[in-house]
Amino acid sequence: MDFYNELLNRGYENILKKGMAVSPRDISQAVFDGRVLPSALNKIIIKEDLIETIAFIKETIDAQRDRRTLVELPFVMFGYENENGEVIIEKIEIDYDKFENAVVSNKEQVANFEGYLTEKINEYAKNSTYKKPVIIHGHTHPNAEKRNIPTEWTNAFSFADMQGYKDFSNSITNFNRMTNKDIQVAGMVINSDGDFNAVFCDVAHNNMFYKIDNIELENYGKLPSFKGKTMFPEFSERSL
Repeated sequence: MDFYNELLNRGYENILKKGMAVSPRDISQAVFDGRVLPSALNKIIIKEDLIETIAFIKETIDAQRDRRTLVELPFVMFGYENENGEVIIEKIEIDYDKFENAVVSNKEQVANFEGYLTEKINEYAKNSTYKKPVIIHGHTHPNAEKRNIPTEWTNAFSFADMQGYKDFSNSITNFNRMTNKDIQVAGMVINSDGDFNAVFCDVAHNNMFYKIDNIELENYGKLPSFKGKTMFPEFSERSL
């Protein structure tokens, strides 16, 4: 099933077009369960020397459990796809200053990739010499219960997440056409329980979304991934 088109078929275009202007409590959500790509990007392996960065990402989620305002942490992972369809992540970039400023100012903030992270993405796209470079566009979903939003929200890719990732996928596809490169991109959300949820949008095959269910930290084994049913909440009784 193509989740993205299924959402559109169910009449959610009006929500999707509103994008980030829509309150999280009014956005439907989709958890991608069980399906992996038949080829390409079937496993993500994060290099062992990035363990402290992974720990920092998890700590930013844990530290917000008692906060009234929540700050999503954006990050990008850089690596390559090997001959077995495995993604080897060698570097993770985080805009530490922007995140710390948001926390100190006590302002709620959704993931923002403008500035430093966008520069790093552009730099990697232009300069990587790998045959199949990979960029993972990710962010955290801190504990949402403090805002009276259903807990499932933190496990899901919102419409805004999906649209932003799809737009990024399309922009890289256009870049590949112009440069004859073969850069692949994936999207990732790390939820409030520290589950690593990644998706791949197969732009070449009708923009189908697939979950990449196997994410490992090298020499430490598989990282947790949310196990849940695909959710298409109905909003027939709500005013959108």
